[in-house]
Amino acid sequence: MTLRPPAEPVFDVVSDLGRRRLACAAPTPRYRNAIETRREAMTEDDPGQQVVVAGVDGSPESIAALRWASQYAAATGATVRVVRAWHYPSAVGPAPVGLAPEAVTSEVEQHIREELSESVAQVYPDQAAARLEIRVSYGHPAEVLIGESKAADLLVVGHRGHGAFTGMLVGSVSIHCVTHASCPVVVVRGE
Repeated sequence: MTLRPPAEPVFDVVSDLGRRRLACAAPTPRYRNAIETRREAMTEDDPGQQVVVAGVDGSPESIAALRWASQYAAATGATVRVVRAWHYPSAVGPAPVGLAPEAVTSEVEQHIREELSESVAQVYPDQAAARLEIRVSYGHPAEVLIGESKAADLLVVGHRGHGAFTGMLVGSVSIHCVTHASCPVVVVRGE
């Protein structure tokens, strides 16, 4: 990967380790296209409200990601869109989309919505007072979150979720989001 010259001046960053110089690479074409898509979506009724998408599967790491997103949103005035993706397990072939009886799918979605509400309540005890959207979408978590990133200003995920193997530093969904999302991604480590 070749870094292009900085689009902006070099920044001074101050941290516990002292003052450092930080150069930024120019935005990639995919990132520039995502910014243009977001600008085009803004109307007079929507003056550009920032949207922060938080992927939540109920794991402690995803709750930490939602907590980080809520603090960021409180500081910036953004709306938090909490997204939970689900799909039928497909260990032996493609998922049975449209093959499961509607009653089964409805029951599964209702159960997932209840679990998601419990997860959100850990961070937002008073959900009515928050700028909060809650979505449950069918599909693989990485695909759903990448799709949501197209209309988001920031995507926040936990470093691994329920599907993680013990000892992994970063989960596959996190890696997939970092490498394919259309907006900046924050990966939050568990508490």
